[in-house]
Amino acid sequence: GEDLLPVAADPRVAISPHSAMKSVGKTPSLVSRAGVVGIAGWTQKRATLGEIERWRADGRLGICIQTREVRAFDVDIEDPVLAQKVAEFILTRAELPIRYRGNSSKCLLAFRLAGELPKRVIKTATGMIEMLGSGQQFVADSTHTSGARYEWAFKGAHGLPGHIPELTQERFETIWSGLATK
Repeated sequence: GEDLLPVAADPRVAISPHSAMKSVGKTPSLVSRAGVVGIAGWTQKRATLGEIERWRADGRLGICIQTREVRAFDVDIEDPVLAQKVAEFILTRAELPIRYRGNSSKCLLAFRLAGELPKRVIKTATGMIEMLGSGQQFVADSTHTSGARYEWAFKGAHGLPGHIPELTQERFETIWSGLATK
């Protein structure tokens, strides 16, 4: 719970003139009287149960997860055939929940891996594969800026996963090195 943060996702709410944010829907943020504002120092923030309850009650907010322990393979590839091959490669090596949206080939596969881990990137001809490391976040429950809802699938079920599986460092490295050589 403490790794959850709100993300302002309602496109009808303007960004506050006092905010440096450029767009809504991807950055940890709140809705103030003046509009959407980013959360200063969000990488150090630890959410309380009371804050999470307030955020959940505000329909203009989605929820993102800081990648302190929950990490993700972020398949940010435009080519739908390649994106599917990458996701299938990962899923044949680890059963992970996958976040997707109906209007895009991009997806994200979440897992747990403890420790201080830097972001990693593999570039492809039509995008990249990232391992979201310490100091990053991903949107878990919201509407993408394109208007499509984020959806999840895990073990044949749809909806937010009840848990995020843990990978060992060895299994993670095996998957990552396999992706890098493909």
